[in-house]
Amino acid sequence: MPLTVALDAGMPIRLGKRRLSTGTITFDDSYPTNGEAYTLADLGMQRNLDVLGFVGDFSGYHFDWDKANGRIKVFRITATIKGGEAGMVAIGIASDAADVALSKTAATDRAGITGIAHAEVANTASLATVIVRFWALGW
Repeated sequence: MPLTVALDAGMPIRLGKRRLSTGTITFDDSYPTNGEAYTLADLGMQRNLDVLGFVGDFSGYHFDWDKANGRIKVFRITATIKGGEAGMVAIGIASDAADVALSKTAATDRAGITGIAHAEVANTASLATVIVRFWALGW
């Protein structure tokens, strides 16, 4: 089953010689390599699509508009993490001899992200729970 587009109520609207539409795109349970196809009509357009943008929380995904081929590609954001969970810093807490004062000891290793990659989602991967908001401008 291909992706499903739901235009928001009242969309598209006219902006001079252009049309603007907003809505949601729901992916299916079998993503095809090189992206999901869409039609101009899916996005509320008749002749052309000039801009397609994605907004919201992407939950670890990156969306790319392939205008030349009329497809929406989905990439998974992956990170190589050093020293534990991303964003965590190794620190120690020490007390003085009388257990009166606490102090921070020097960190021996710091966690961090050492590399970020965007790999296209695997062929036939299920994205059935992925819904993204979009806006489109064209005619």
